[in-house]
Amino acid sequence: MRFGRDQRLRLLFKNRSAGCGLLLFALASLMYAAKPERRTAPAHANAAAKASAKTPRSRRSRKAAPPAQPAPKKLNSAGWHGAANLGYSMGTGNTTSRSFTGNLDATYRHSDHARWVSLVKATALLAHSSTTGLTIVSNTFSGGLREDRKLDKWNYLFALAQYDYIQPEGIHLRQSYGGGYGRELVLRPRLHLSGLVGLNYVHTRFIASPFLPAGTPLTQNSAELLLGENLMWNPSRRLTLTHDLNFYPNLSQSGQYRFDTNTTLAAPITSRIALTASFVDFYISDPLPGNHTNNATLATGLGLKF
Repeated sequence: MRFGRDQRLRLLFKNRSAGCGLLLFALASLMYAAKPERRTAPAHANAAAKASAKTPRSRRSRKAAPPAQPAPKKLNSAGWHGAANLGYSMGTGNTTSRSFTGNLDATYRHSDHARWVSLVKATALLAHSSTTGLTIVSNTFSGGLREDRKLDKWNYLFALAQYDYIQPEGIHLRQSYGGGYGRELVLRPRLHLSGLVGLNYVHTRFIASPFLPAGTPLTQNSAELLLGENLMWNPSRRLTLTHDLNFYPNLSQSGQYRFDTNTTLAAPITSRIALTASFVDFYISDPLPGNHTNNATLATGLGLKF
């Protein structure tokens, strides 16, 4: 089939228009495909983002968290626990007097739930008084170590060693070694009471004195029965009372006995320091001639808890 010139021009024009249309459609499709895809987040995520954007951060949340504080030391934790008390007094006038008192009561636990517990006690009483042509010195030192072996919560066995120098009673050195059985009688948060019973071997060396009759022996060995009690009581949050009493009937010399007691009342000033009032007494029923039966001291001072 042959077309005329006019017909060929019309056909070419139509083909060119269709080609341009196809070309424009292809370019539009490529541009649409090259456009990055818009990703939509879930509705709840958008809501949370908007809420966090609207809500300002508080000042507390902006601050760094404080460092963790160490846990307070528990009474039954491992290590040392106890208190030391010191007192001093001075007086002037016709008689000048000075006195110093010191007391240490400490407990050492080998671990948090140890069956072995060590107890250390020490007492010092120093007194000096002088008047015209006369000076009187009265010194007392006492120290002891006790080792407890816990059987259970209420019962324990113990071994002890104690050394005493008591000048008013004429005792140069008294060595006591013994052991026995103890029991917790009351275990409450504000009241702790325990008792113990045992036997002691005692070796005593006395101070030589011109008041002693000729031929008086300066050493003595004896066996003693030990009966004791320990008390710790908190009548209020501001007061603590500690008391211990040890009574020693003499088994070698019938009718003779001795005892020592220590009572302390403490009122805390801070968590470590307290005002204290203490009474200490050492008594022996039958001292050597020229010596006293009783050596008692009442003192006030400061106590340090550790």
